[in-house]
Amino acid sequence: MSWFDAVPVALAAAGWLVGPGLALAYAVGLRGISALGMAPVFSVLLVSVTAVVGQKAGRTWSVWLVLGVTAVTVVLAVVASLLLRRIAPPRESDPPRTLLVSAAALVPAMAVAWFVVVRGFGQPDELSQTFDAMFHYSAVSYILESGSASSLTINSLGNPSTAAGFYPAGWHGVTSLVVLTTGTDIATATNMVGWAIAGLIWPIGSLLLVRQIVGRNTAAMAVTPVLSVAFTAFPWGLLSFGVLWPNALSLALVPSGLAAVLAATRTAKDDVIGFRRAITLAPLVLVACAFAHPNAVFSLAVLAVFPLGTAVLRYALKTWREGRAWRGAVAVIGTGAVLFGLWWFVAHAEAFRQVREMYWPPFETPAGAVGEALLNATNGRPALWALSALTVTGLVVAWRVVNHRWLVAAAAASTFLYVLTAAINRPDTQKFTGYWYNDSFRLAAMLPITAVPLAVLAVLLIAGKLAGLVPAGSSRFALLRTPTALALLVVVVLLPLTRGFYVSTNASALAGTYTRAEPKAGTLVDDTEEAFLPKLAAAVPKDAVVANNPWDGSAVMLAEVQRKALYPHADIAWSAEQEYLSKNLDNAANDPRVCTAAQKVGVRYLLLGNKTFWPHDQRQKWYTGIAEPKAAGAFELVAQEGRVKLYRLDRCGSTTLP
Repeated sequence: MSWFDAVPVALAAAGWLVGPGLALAYAVGLRGISALGMAPVFSVLLVSVTAVVGQKAGRTWSVWLVLGVTAVTVVLAVVASLLLRRIAPPRESDPPRTLLVSAAALVPAMAVAWFVVVRGFGQPDELSQTFDAMFHYSAVSYILESGSASSLTINSLGNPSTAAGFYPAGWHGVTSLVVLTTGTDIATATNMVGWAIAGLIWPIGSLLLVRQIVGRNTAAMAVTPVLSVAFTAFPWGLLSFGVLWPNALSLALVPSGLAAVLAATRTAKDDVIGFRRAITLAPLVLVACAFAHPNAVFSLAVLAVFPLGTAVLRYALKTWREGRAWRGAVAVIGTGAVLFGLWWFVAHAEAFRQVREMYWPPFETPAGAVGEALLNATNGRPALWALSALTVTGLVVAWRVVNHRWLVAAAAASTFLYVLTAAINRPDTQKFTGYWYNDSFRLAAMLPITAVPLAVLAVLLIAGKLAGLVPAGSSRFALLRTPTALALLVVVVLLPLTRGFYVSTNASALAGTYTRAEPKAGTLVDDTEEAFLPKLAAAVPKDAVVANNPWDGSAVMLAEVQRKALYPHADIAWSAEQEYLSKNLDNAANDPRVCTAAQKVGVRYLLLGNKTFWPHDQRQKWYTGIAEPKAAGAFELVAQEGRVKLYRLDRCGSTTLP
């Protein structure tokens, strides 16, 4: 597939991530930037809730199901908005000029993101060569095969022996809708959803957050989107490491959630959401973030503490001046007690124990980790010098403005959490970082949430200084003296200083697990296996079950052609029959128990790929029976490409399978 052919897929991804939510945002009374900024949150909410309710109601997952539920929800929201119009009237939109500039500013951000994915992916259908990709590709394939995208069932990947439980399937639901809408393959849909997250969802969320911080400022709207896509730790870091596609989607929603927090705490400037509306929508924002990935809920909670604290302290100061200091004291102590209680609960809750105890070895000194955070060079990545100069300048600017000091504290908190994982990571620190798996990559991705508005503040400061250098009273320089033109001039100067907003740096980070995956230890699906995919799709019926070793790339291969794998992931619970086959299937000609197990789970084929992924991982030993048949008679070779082979299980000893 060419990149030109991928454009409709990218548009479909953008449409599903924005369209349904934008309709709902307008229905609940949001307008302009606030409606656009909250649209992805509502889209993920609609897709995720539709999947759960649809599965419970026995409805097959489809485009029409989501559109139908969206239409009904929008109508109900319009009715509710009309009934509550006196309490929460529709918000007044920004002037048309500001809206036009905001929309136009998204274009260069999308273009920069497109250049990054073209250079980083190599091809639009390039596969991610990562451990987590096994699960995510298989999950999308499971949705398409089963007709269920529910977060309450997807964790099993259709394996009946795996207990049902919650797993955030918002990203998987959106990606499956892109496949259903366009008919493209799963890999292309995945990559185009990744582009939409990085190049559209993250910039418009940042737009809304900056709008709530600086108010009705056209210059800020003009520069925010393109600055947001220049950071490496997010969005590009989570689109390569892991790979953490659901986390990337969830974290892209956090700026919009934080913008709503500013409205709810009355700390926004020229609020475009509204206090009552923000309070009402808060549960929906949290649910949407949880369905994308619960990490976002914790990230939002950490950042929200600071505007909340600002609001409480303002109230305490106000009551002290009015001679009612006891009320302020009660508010401060009560808020502190509630926050401490919530932290104590999650720090000791059994439900989070396994996540809290995940261990990643520290790799940096505390001072070095702080330096990485300040230079936007986390996890050993190249320093973003020009962008970091802006964010550091923005820290100074924010501290000098009382209303913006919470931003400095929030940035410091994000840095502190990153330092704990990158440089310390002990059992006592895991009570603070365990909700992100004690993973420095996930916590590094939080840093740009505050860094983007800090960089914007710095650009506005520089633009203001430049305005004083432009000759006054001359019509020739009238346009150049406008804040928007001067802010854009600063961004234009950044273009060579950042070598094109760090396109090469970010593309290199992305390519690390795509086109540049280490050939001997990091390739999940190699060129030979990719070339075998058409033969695999042609030879295996759609309802067949294929035995496979997930460590040799076969799980991803089967997901890509939408065929059912006996082992769709490398590390989940298997039934007794699956465990026996994983050790003994190659002896099907002589072992009657293999026949019984194969019949019970419905295995008809055996796929053998090239074992080139993590060859030293001890879990590879779980699948020693997924190998070349030990004796003739049970299997027939159906197709082959190099060492990649597909066998049909025709006979088990003396038993002929139906």
